[in-house]
Amino acid sequence: MEKTNQLIQLFVAEGIIKSDDVRDITKQVDKAKTSIEDYLIENKIAEEESVYKVLANFYQMPFAKLQVLEINAELTEKFGLNFMRKHKI
Repeated sequence: MEKTNQLIQLFVAEGIIKSDDVRDITKQVDKAKTSIEDYLIENKIAEEESVYKVLANFYQMPFAKLQVLEINAELTEKFGLNFMRKHKI
């Protein structure tokens, strides 16, 4: 519960949720038996990226936006995917 309260305070500080909504959101999270982060995303209260940035801050980890990259089929055929990963091609 302490973790949830700390996260809620971070979400408020970041402007993701309003302090007036904290009580209602906390009740809904408890009722749904889910995490605050899942609740915010599933109920479209916050964008995933915003939630993950707060979580990264909470866990003192860097936030990295991962994107799906297009892999060149010709290079994959020529060198193989494992080789490309190993050598970061």
